[in-house]
Order: sequence, then C-alpha cells, then structure tokens
Amino acid sequence: MPSKARALFELTRLHWFPVGSDFMFWPFAWGFLSGAYRVAMPMHDVVKNILFYALLGTLIRSAVCIINDMLDRNRNGSDHVFCWSFRANATSL
Repeated sequence: MPSKARALFELTRLHWFPVGSDFMFWPFAWGFLSGAYRVAMPMHDVVKNILFYALLGTLIRSAVCIINDMLDRNRNGSDHVFCWSFRANATSL
C-alpha cells in the first residue's frame, strides 16, 4: 500500500477495527433486537438492519477519529504527546 494511502488508512483507525466500532454498535443492537422481538419483525429485515448499523458504526467511528485528529493536530504533532508520535495524524498528511 502506498504511503499516502497507508497514512489515510491509519488516520481512520480501520486497522484497529473492532476496538471502538463495537461501542457504537452494541447499544443500538440491543435496543433494536429487543424492539424487533417485540413487534415480531421478519428475520431478513433484522439481519439487513443489523448489518447496516454495524457498517454505520464503523464509519461513524472513523469519522470521529479523523475529526479528533484534525482538532488536535497542533497538540498531537508536538512533543507534548509522546505516545502518539509513532502513528499518522493530521499534521503528517
């Protein structure tokens, strides 16, 4: 993978896939599944909606990571934050 594409991939944190996406997905999944059970929703609709919101949770997490790096670009690129010096951030793109 070229270095620019790799840096963008790391900026979205997709290489750490399940770490934050599950925090976006599981609250919805529990609520949706309990509601789908209550109204006896057909299984194909349940599966379709669960897969859609799993993808949506991943995309929302990636967008939040990018926005966070854009807002913290001056702080993360400096010597104040040593633990993030090894990964791509908004100042390195």
